[in-house]
Amino acid sequence: MKDKTACFTGHRKMLPQQAHEIQSKAEIVIKNLYERGIIYYGCGGAIGFDALMAQVCFRLRDSGICPSMRVILVAPFEGQETHWNIRQQAIYRGMLQRYDKIVYLSKEANREAFLARNRHLVDGSSVCVAYCVETGGGTAYTVDYAKRKGLEIINLVDY
Repeated sequence: MKDKTACFTGHRKMLPQQAHEIQSKAEIVIKNLYERGIIYYGCGGAIGFDALMAQVCFRLRDSGICPSMRVILVAPFEGQETHWNIRQQAIYRGMLQRYDKIVYLSKEANREAFLARNRHLVDGSSVCVAYCVETGGGTAYTVDYAKRKGLEIINLVDY
């Protein structure tokens, strides 16, 4: 199953014009991966890049472009959205019903839960689609971890 799975990692914050460009690039990349037989897409559920990638996957799946696609939420813990603003919470909760599968990795909020989520996404994948422009932080850690695990890395910044 790993050879049919891709994961996403990226920054929570991006400018609106960046989001549009990233979304356009991601659609091309995801369609190409789907044509190669990648049908499972793991999303981390965070605001920003994770939410954007889930929405791209939902659109491709629901429009019939990638009908066999399965979108999986791998969340660090249930209720991760409770610290977000009301708009972000509403978007997240509205997306929950659209995932094909939801996995919660911890019962409580802590730093380890976020690291476990990132490792779980990478460990179950053969491809990591990233939006990484910084050398530190969770996204850089996840991209480095994916490289060490031998995944194909597609950084949308360079695409």
